[in-house]
Amino acid sequence: MFKEEQVKNTTSKEIWCEGEDEAIGHPKIYLEIGETNEINCPYCSMKFIYTADPY
Repeated sequence: MFKEEQVKNTTSKEIWCEGEDEAIGHPKIYLEIGETNEINCPYCSMKFIYTADPY
């Protein structure tokens, strides 16, 4: 069985990831979302999607 893709929406283009769970995560890394408005963590494949702040 495949693991369901994890997606997080963010209003910032500069984000960090350290995995889904602190106990079984990975080293904290910083990522910058580019022109495509999305990025995947190279460790855990978490997808971050930039959504413009509505305010």
